[in-house]
Amino acid sequence: MSESLSNLLQPGEPLFWAAWLSVLVSGILRGFTGFGSALFSVPILSLFLSPALAAPIVMGLQVLSGLESLRKDRPVIDMRSTVQLSLPSVVTSLAGIGLLVSLPESTLRLCMGLIVLGAVAVLASGWRFERRPGPLLTLGVGAVSGLLNGLSAMSGPPLVLYFLGGPFSPATARASMTNIFMVQGGISLFGLLLIGALSWQVLIVTALLYPVLALGTWLGTAMFCRASPKAYRQVAIGTLATLAMVLMLQAAQSLI
Repeated sequence: MSESLSNLLQPGEPLFWAAWLSVLVSGILRGFTGFGSALFSVPILSLFLSPALAAPIVMGLQVLSGLESLRKDRPVIDMRSTVQLSLPSVVTSLAGIGLLVSLPESTLRLCMGLIVLGAVAVLASGWRFERRPGPLLTLGVGAVSGLLNGLSAMSGPPLVLYFLGGPFSPATARASMTNIFMVQGGISLFGLLLIGALSWQVLIVTALLYPVLALGTWLGTAMFCRASPKAYRQVAIGTLATLAMVLMLQAAQSLI
């Protein structure tokens, strides 16, 4: 096992506490909003691990958490949008993987920060679709989301913009995004396996971190059940804004 991954499992190492705390908080965000798990944990893990290691760990956590909640979420998932958003991911997630293993880390972080900030600006403006998004727009959003998933495991911004700007209830938005993240994570992990970029050590670390994510998800779900739609939207926008700043600060530090 690589030294960086070994440190993640050593209680005396800073990475141990940063990783476990970030996964717990990301689980709370996932349980409450349906997204934010990868957007929170990938930037923090990337402070200690390369994105090429952090991203597969988070992808694996997305798959496990999605499978765990699928039975409960199924009744409120918007299957029409979910299928249309997931289909393009088969191609674009693999393209994103190619960028993940080739682009400089600072470039990846800066691009993601700008994308997240753009989504925040649109959501904060109160803009919404006048009617249900059509199939072409839905496929396009799915393609961009899949590309970002393969690139960094952070495919949330386009989906958040789609679901929070459309005629979807918070419960449907939350459940649908969770299901799409599961599909995208599985596709990206399969692509990494095909090119030999997925190690068994990463899978072991993912399995060990999952109970922490599950605990956070349970806490976040309990909070969601007590929240109003207005509070849900405010938390979603605040989460995105904070994570955008983290990404851009990381990029700026690496460029100095």
